[in-house]
Amino acid sequence: MKIKTILVDDEPWSMEEFVLGCKGEQIDLKGVFSNAEEALSYAESNIVELAFLDVKMPDMDGITLGRKL
Repeated sequence: MKIKTILVDDEPWSMEEFVLGCKGEQIDLKGVFSNAEEALSYAESNIVELAFLDVKMPDMDGITLGRKL
């Protein structure tokens, strides 16, 4: 069973590396978001079992987002 996962990061290069690294792993990458508000909106209506969050992001940092999730 794959883990329903999201990635939230404001750095495109980091997001690309993560997506490449997920291939063949037990991760079902359900969403890749460049800002916390989009990720939070997604999580309100979808099951998210694991979230990889960038700590330093504009508007809402990953720690705050993690608490809200």
